[in-house]
Amino acid sequence: MLAKLAMLIVLSALTACSLLVVRQQRLQAVHDMAEAAERAVALDRKLWHVRIEIAERSTPGAVAVLAAALGPTAPIPVAWCEPAASDAAPADGEPPATDPALLEIPGQHAPGEPLQ
Repeated sequence: MLAKLAMLIVLSALTACSLLVVRQQRLQAVHDMAEAAERAVALDRKLWHVRIEIAERSTPGAVAVLAAALGPTAPIPVAWCEPAASDAAPADGEPPATDPALLEIPGQHAPGEPLQ
């Protein structure tokens, strides 16, 4: 009888401990979800601040000046992702030579310098 009572007490204690572990895991999961939600709100707030800053800096006049500096534009062709035959790598395995004129961005200016 004493052994049965001792076994019952031990099993009850083990059950209580396992319930405490499950409860702690649930609380930790809720805490992690709350932290993730707070991070998402902070990132959304930062995103809106960046959007506001972009909207403040991109005035119609600045966009018109940039568009004029770029010159005439044309739509992107459907097969834009297919490389041209002239872009193929040479047969000897050397990378293709880069034309320095292709690396220049028209209308690019130093930060803080007024747009022309």
